[in-house]
Amino acid sequence: MVKNLPLLLAMLLISCSTTSIALTTNPPEFVEFSLLIAGAVLGIWSMMALILHLGIKRIGNN
Repeated sequence: MVKNLPLLLAMLLISCSTTSIALTTNPPEFVEFSLLIAGAVLGIWSMMALILHLGIKRIGNN
C-alpha cells in the first residue's frame, strides 16, 4: 500500500498547481477552463484515493 502514497501525493500537488496557475494567470478561456477542470478532477480523485488508502491501512493494522 505504501507504493501508492507517493503517486497520490503527486496527483494532489499537480492538482493544486494547475488550479493556482489557472487562477493567477490570464490565459485564454479554453485553457483556463481546461486547467480548472483538470485540477478539480485530479484533486477530487487524489483525495478520495487518499481517504481509501488510509481506511484500508487502518483496517489492515487491526
